[in-house]
Amino acid sequence: MSLPASLPDWAIEAEGLYKTYAATKTTPAKTALNGIDLKIPRGSIFGLLGPNGAGKSTYINTLSGLVRKSAGTVKIWGMDIDSHPRDARAAIGVVAQEIVADVFFTPRESLETQAGLFGVPPHERRTAELLAAVGLTEQAEAYVRQLSGGMKRRLMVAKAMTHNPPVLILDEPTAGVDVASPSSSPPTIWRRRRSSATPSPSSTAARWWPASRRRNCCAGWTPAPW
Repeated sequence: MSLPASLPDWAIEAEGLYKTYAATKTTPAKTALNGIDLKIPRGSIFGLLGPNGAGKSTYINTLSGLVRKSAGTVKIWGMDIDSHPRDARAAIGVVAQEIVADVFFTPRESLETQAGLFGVPPHERRTAELLAAVGLTEQAEAYVRQLSGGMKRRLMVAKAMTHNPPVLILDEPTAGVDVASPSSSPPTIWRRRRSSATPSPSSTAARWWPASRRRNCCAGWTPAPW
């Protein structure tokens, strides 16, 4: 990944961002993003709050390159997703709302494979460190299919960090996680924030984020009180 010569002021920049899904035989055209202007500072923690269908996942999928925007500009870590798509995608790690993992792999194999897909050399991989960070060291050699739902969710967080992206996005990070687990997840996020990374949780409810750590709410959606 070709990083900018200096650290950018903004981790994520979106200007005039529109996304309209085309009409089908049974449904009319739907505008999911209606002129979003949003800049998230480097090193901050930024939460997107909104009801189901508000466009949070569409926004995240646009940032990661899974959804093609209808109009506007987007930059990840100073790199335009249109003119520098590979670098922009390498600068972002996304924890998807759905569990995406090969059930016949172990957590260790899952992280090693993910790192390989991003071209991380074997000597630079942080598999053991990431497994420890999400509390899966003891399950490192178990099959993913044997993990609980909460453990699988934590594995998704570790997978998103295998290539050490400066920007980390979590889409509904607490879905399926037991009550005790969220209290052990934020410290990893705080450490990434101190290292200039920018985690951006997206959720319909973010009550588990401590008030002292909350920075902002949402743009383009009706703000909800913290």
